[in-house]
Amino acid sequence: MADVFEASFTQAGGQIVAKEGFLQKDTDFKATLSKLKASNPDVIFIPAYYEEVGKIVKQARGLGITAPLLGTDGWDDSKLVDIAGAAPLNNGFFSNH
Repeated sequence: MADVFEASFTQAGGQIVAKEGFLQKDTDFKATLSKLKASNPDVIFIPAYYEEVGKIVKQARGLGITAPLLGTDGWDDSKLVDIAGAAPLNNGFFSNH
């Protein structure tokens, strides 16, 4: 999904300023998020499942990242709010089929 997003985004004139990865079941994303924050992105695309997304979103907002967060159908679970909290999900958007 990240590759398709990158291709579509750049074709439409967007610029990828940073790319980071993580392993499924990771729980601490602060180092990765700090790198992303330093690149001053206009938006962050997170193609992952709600378990990791909830932790990423919560930690991103805790680090002061205010950029919109974009995701995919892996975000589509009510448990996402339980993990991240409602407020950190403000300015977060996902697309589902």
